[in-house]
Amino acid sequence: MAAAVIVLLTVLLSAALPAYVNGQNTAQQTPQLSYPFSVINSTLSEGANVNSYQLVVEMDNAQTISLAKFNLNMTSPFYGAGNVSSLQITKTNVQTGSYFNLSYSIDVTGNPAKGDYRFPLYIQYYISFPYGNTYPEHQSFNLTVLFLGTSSLTITDSTSSVISGENNNLTLVVHNAGTGNITDLKISTAAQSSLTFLSSFPTIASLTPRSFFNFTEPAFVSSAATGVVSINFTLNFVNPYGVQSSSSNVTVLSVQPLMNSIDISSSTDVLTSGQTNNVSFTFINDGNGDLSNVETSPSSQSQLSFLNQFPSISYLMVGHSFTWVEPIYVSTSVSGAITINFAETYTTSSGTQSSEQRSLGLYSQQSSNSLNVSLEVRMVSPYVMLGLNSSAVVDITNIGNSTIYSPVVTISAPSGFTVSGNSTFYYPNETLISGDSFTVPVLFSSSPSTTQGAYSASVSINYYNDTGKVITRTFYAGFLALNKVSLVLQGYSENSSGGTITISGTLLDEGAGSAYYLTLNATFSQLNVASSGTTYLGEVDSNTPTPFSLTFALPTGIKNGTSEVSVQVSYQNYYGVQVNSTLLSHSMVYKAASNQSNQTTTPTKHYRTLGPVEILLIVLIVVVILVAGLLLVVRKRGSAKAKSKQ
Repeated sequence: MAAAVIVLLTVLLSAALPAYVNGQNTAQQTPQLSYPFSVINSTLSEGANVNSYQLVVEMDNAQTISLAKFNLNMTSPFYGAGNVSSLQITKTNVQTGSYFNLSYSIDVTGNPAKGDYRFPLYIQYYISFPYGNTYPEHQSFNLTVLFLGTSSLTITDSTSSVISGENNNLTLVVHNAGTGNITDLKISTAAQSSLTFLSSFPTIASLTPRSFFNFTEPAFVSSAATGVVSINFTLNFVNPYGVQSSSSNVTVLSVQPLMNSIDISSSTDVLTSGQTNNVSFTFINDGNGDLSNVETSPSSQSQLSFLNQFPSISYLMVGHSFTWVEPIYVSTSVSGAITINFAETYTTSSGTQSSEQRSLGLYSQQSSNSLNVSLEVRMVSPYVMLGLNSSAVVDITNIGNSTIYSPVVTISAPSGFTVSGNSTFYYPNETLISGDSFTVPVLFSSSPSTTQGAYSASVSINYYNDTGKVITRTFYAGFLALNKVSLVLQGYSENSSGGTITISGTLLDEGAGSAYYLTLNATFSQLNVASSGTTYLGEVDSNTPTPFSLTFALPTGIKNGTSEVSVQVSYQNYYGVQVNSTLLSHSMVYKAASNQSNQTTTPTKHYRTLGPVEILLIVLIVVVILVAGLLLVVRKRGSAKAKSKQ
């Protein structure tokens, strides 16, 4: 009986196994115990071209397969050659226990994010059985492909040109335009006769995506170099997939010949004969090479005497300058044009001694104290408000060569204006040398009917010159008369609710002038938390009410309470001068967005239970009070009986 049961079970199992093996449906009538293929590893690496990659799948086989087709399906943004989404590799006679690689060439589009991607691998294979039949089967994998970005390296020189025969500092820029991280970057160049780098290139340990690495490299350019110089750079690096890679590019620089030149200028073109003139000479290196040991020798002339020797300039870089003040005595007989020739000697950056000649033209005039006095008179703040008393300041500067003494200044107002208060100012101890200045305060008043516009005040100045002679000069100082702008708030109101503040009212100009491009601003400040709102009102004319309304949000997180609110205006007057003023600044009660922040917590009353010692003390105090009261009553009764016996 048991043997019959075993036979029956064997028949049933033999019928079931071909129908389902390892969870995969199959029409094969011969048993299959397991799938033949295994994926050991899948590796993505960069190919020879930009955005080109090689996917290598390492496979292991457990059965002899007569024919196998490996179909790789790619997900966007990856695709195969010819813009296909599936690639197939066919292998025949795959032996049991063999290891082999599948290599797929794939491309990528755009800039995909770095990370893991899933590539389905579908395998269709055929198994040969001993009795000669071949059966089709299939097997599927989801390959995990790690994408680490792209590498795209270039090196350029931000220096547009180089100078022949000189050491040039080249500013080199390495750019990783890819999306992957570059490591162990080494730079090299091909040897060439026209340009020689004077130090080794740095090794860049890491260069992140879209980043730059700048460094300066000294290079000597041959004096025979002309036209352009080409530098062929080679970049060796480890790409994002850990593979040693390289790229190259060429940078072209234009070559300029070496030009050494020193330009000389002076602080003045006029010398006064018969006296010593302090002249500032400026030496500028306007060539394209640095210079050292610069020596200056002026030509010897009987008319001029250089009282100091010009110093030696140890180093003068390109575009830099050196200034020296030289005292020059000019003979009394000299008048008219003077030419000074300078001999300049220097050493170039390549160590070559060189020299050049420079000429500077000056003019000499006879000394005359009265003729050399020249004054400049102007208003410091050239604005006067019509209809008001307006303070002004007159600035007087000696721009001549002679000194003036004890000036007396008298200011006269033009028609429509008067000088309020003092109009004459005397400075008995004032000595005004060349270049000095002093100021005179003046107060103007005007009628409201005076029209706004430009006016000139008369400024008369009496002074003594170097010879003691009294000189009288008259000057004119211009100023602008403006109608007053007087802004006031009318019908002003404030409303605070729902976390916002709304202010409204009417802006009225009570003055005679108009305010242009007017902007109204409100500022809220509470516990160092500020907020503000702005509205543009444009032109506000005289006696023309201008309504406004401004709403702005309160800062988040504040509580109901009191804050400072300030209302300011900013506008331009008739002459375009910017004016800023505050119309209102006061405290106001506001409400935040939620009333919960305004709720006051009811104070909690705390009760404490008395201890045994405290209870005992209270009982003793009560007993003492009762005994004292009883003694007092007894004493009073005794006193009453004694009196009754008497």
